[in-house]
Amino acid sequence: MAVAGLKLGWSAVLLALSLLVAAAYGQPPGNTPADVGFICATAGELGLAGEPPVLAFSVFEKGVWKPAEAFVEPEDVAFLLVPLLTGDKPEKGVVQGQLPPPVLKNETTICFKPGRGAPRAKPPAEGKLAVVKKRGEVYHVFITRPEAAPHANFSISQMGKPQGERPDEVKTEGALPKSKPRGGGEAEAQLTTGMTYWASFKLYSSFNKVLGLGQCAVFEFDVPAETADAALVLLGGTTPGTYSYYVEKWQNGAKTATYSGQTTVYSGSPQTVAVWMGGGRATYKGRICNPCLSSAAVYTAALVRVVNQQQYLRQDTTKMPKTHIHLSTSFDSKPPANPQLLRNSYVAVPGFLVDAASQITVDVYLRVLKSKAASTLYVYWGPLYLGSITGYTDPTDSNYLVFQTRITIPSSLYMYLLPTNGLGGVISIGPVDASPGFDAEVRIWTYVQRPVELAPAGDYLYRDYYTKRFRETTLVFHDVVGSAPPQVALMADLEYIAMSDGNYMIILNTKPLVIGDWTGKTNFVKLRYYIKGFDSNSIPVGFSVAVGPVYKLGSNILLEILQYISAALSYYDLAKSTLDALKGARVQFPIVGYITLLLSSYVSSISTNVIGYYDAGRGAAVLEFYTGGYNEPLTTYWGLFPSIRSVDTVVVTGVDLGLCDSISCYWFNIFSADGPSMPITTLGQGSVSGYVNAFPYRTLMCGIQEIPHIRDVDKCLRQYFR
Repeated sequence: MAVAGLKLGWSAVLLALSLLVAAAYGQPPGNTPADVGFICATAGELGLAGEPPVLAFSVFEKGVWKPAEAFVEPEDVAFLLVPLLTGDKPEKGVVQGQLPPPVLKNETTICFKPGRGAPRAKPPAEGKLAVVKKRGEVYHVFITRPEAAPHANFSISQMGKPQGERPDEVKTEGALPKSKPRGGGEAEAQLTTGMTYWASFKLYSSFNKVLGLGQCAVFEFDVPAETADAALVLLGGTTPGTYSYYVEKWQNGAKTATYSGQTTVYSGSPQTVAVWMGGGRATYKGRICNPCLSSAAVYTAALVRVVNQQQYLRQDTTKMPKTHIHLSTSFDSKPPANPQLLRNSYVAVPGFLVDAASQITVDVYLRVLKSKAASTLYVYWGPLYLGSITGYTDPTDSNYLVFQTRITIPSSLYMYLLPTNGLGGVISIGPVDASPGFDAEVRIWTYVQRPVELAPAGDYLYRDYYTKRFRETTLVFHDVVGSAPPQVALMADLEYIAMSDGNYMIILNTKPLVIGDWTGKTNFVKLRYYIKGFDSNSIPVGFSVAVGPVYKLGSNILLEILQYISAALSYYDLAKSTLDALKGARVQFPIVGYITLLLSSYVSSISTNVIGYYDAGRGAAVLEFYTGGYNEPLTTYWGLFPSIRSVDTVVVTGVDLGLCDSISCYWFNIFSADGPSMPITTLGQGSVSGYVNAFPYRTLMCGIQEIPHIRDVDKCLRQYFR
């Protein structure tokens, strides 16, 4: 029996579904059956074979369509961790893990929490209805694509295989909507726009808290007027179990709604949305409680979707040079535990962090021996499937295939990327055959168009507070045999921070990357950045440059009270806690780790080579930093003072990398441009100001919402965190 949901009126569809249920299973039960756990059917039974693994699930309960937990059975893979693969012992960089299959097979198991009976109302999207029978009872689930799914009504499938029961029978009706291509669109270099975006931030008073049985952690946060929806999220690292929540929504001094209930965190889940709470300017006051476990750790965050907000554009980018990988003809020490997995390997690059976005674009390049790859490869961010790439023969060497594409990530996936700062921060490409003799070159760049703050353009917050205007991230992996420096794996973040006084601070911090018990080195690396300013007529603006001190871990001064440095490093402090907690969730995909200077650290200034000057020939400020012999996190800053006050745009137009030995440095260019070139250039608004008191809370600057503190606008101080 077929139901043409698009051609019939929905009342006819409901009638047809009722007949389907009655004919196949008998009438839906009049009495409420016992609560059912997970139902586990195959993709073939659900009519989903051949589909990508990212699908959205919903059930109809108590008169509304609600998100339904769903899991896709993963497959075993080997991850080729790029920082560890460029040296003489590559086997240390081959680790076993799991990913959802890029294409669902007939036998792929999909487990979901079903709704009772058959739905009594039209689903909120086009899609496929599955009706199942178990022990004489009827259940259902509705399935569609994420881009077609209203976020408050659906959950996107996660990777996993929880314990569940096989259904006695399965019937399906309808079809998934046509998939949309994920090619790359070009972002426009508009600096003030009606922006729609997602953003996430930590809830300090209930983040990384241990609750005894019956204990609660409280939280409070605000959202701006343009908010379309807000959610309370439990992050990976939260102890698996059931939690209760209670939230009050306050608007204009009055309590307008309350939300209460329970939510379950499953083992291995990167994040769990506890409740959606609607939109509008509001203050949310609530608590998360542990009613069942003797002890439970909780990590909470807020997730917001803001629509059509007048906003200053902030364009962040992450770049790396093309990095060569070669696995020797035989492993020099213990081979991987399962050599067969080498034929199902994914090249994994760490260092991609994000917490807010209106558009995310990924540029992928992989050059690999033809004998080591099929003609189609797949891209994942953490466990999240992004899309496929078709290779072509390298015109310079017919023994190699080149895979190169630009993927614009659907905004429907942002709510799954942002609370975890990017589901572990690792982007993977495969499968490839990584048996000995594997040879490849990889490069991944990401571009994130995003808001400066939750406050709209014109808010006085931009006049009176420092805010981050952009972040340029550089990833460096170097461990070539016989070439200095060895075992380098670092993440360098260059951030532009400003308020409306017309002067700008550029903060750089370098962080060793950590994989398992291995820590990358950062010594003998030089980084050179070129920064241009333009006025409203796109005419270059000159700068004078001042050089600040360099800090390392020490004992002289609390980092939290250092001007500008405190404001820049708070985000990495909180992101590190999030990523470390995600590791504790026993997820089966790689997670980036790094060592950073924490707000609670004491630091000391050191002497190393920092240069800053204006190159009139290039029309750019040139900022150069040398890590010297230090294998630890370092941070410094420059002051940029424009020749005129009305700078409209500040752009990073070039990045050079120098790899040094005791005598000299080998320099090469990672990226260069003459001016704004979207989406690949890092870009931020120049002077911004405002006089409207619309939203006073600085939030994205520190990664956590702050109580206004006009005396310390250039710091992120824990005493002001909400």
